[in-house]
Amino acid sequence: MPEKKDLAAEATAAAQKKTKIMIPSHTGPAGSDDVFVSVNGRDYLIKRDVDVEVPDEVLGALKNAVVTDYVTDENGRIVRERQVPRFPFQVV
Repeated sequence: MPEKKDLAAEATAAAQKKTKIMIPSHTGPAGSDDVFVSVNGRDYLIKRDVDVEVPDEVLGALKNAVVTDYVTDENGRIVRERQVPRFPFQVV
């Protein structure tokens, strides 16, 4: 039988506002793998190319997941850097 704490956590998760998103596949390493997100000890595995509902806290984690991309000139020297989304997604 689940502990009371687990039932309370499940009830809280069910009551959270959710948003429907889609994370598209892309070329490159792991471009078709499911996306793992963990927020406050709760783990989520989001399928790519499928409309899914996620709690807004997961949406926030995806917005904050960025990588640094370096822009180079014709000689290969870095001229600037920019932050790009690690997991681009669409709200549907």
